[in-house]
Amino acid sequence: MQISLTTLQSMQPLEQCSMEPEPHVVRICYTEGGKDWCYDLPEKPVGGLNSYRISQFLTEFEYAFNRRLKDEIRFYSDLREMSAHVAWLQAHADALEREARMSRLFASRIGNIMAA
Repeated sequence: MQISLTTLQSMQPLEQCSMEPEPHVVRICYTEGGKDWCYDLPEKPVGGLNSYRISQFLTEFEYAFNRRLKDEIRFYSDLREMSAHVAWLQAHADALEREARMSRLFASRIGNIMAA
């Protein structure tokens, strides 16, 4: 699955989704407004995404879960969905930590320049 860094690939009408997702892709299907939808997401996050971009994927992933939850009892239908969600949440936390370190480094360098 090719993931654009500028456009979310996520929500699609079910008829536009491929018959079966790739083995490394988790698909969440739900019905909203009388129309069937699907959301495909790789089980593991793509490297190099910033926290904002990851949060966009997570927002849509969780939206699909919540929409499906209206029709089902469980939030996750299988262990793959749970594992994928955990992997994306962990990637988001890692990206936030990476960005926080970078911000502290920049602030320190700017402070050193101002103090000189």
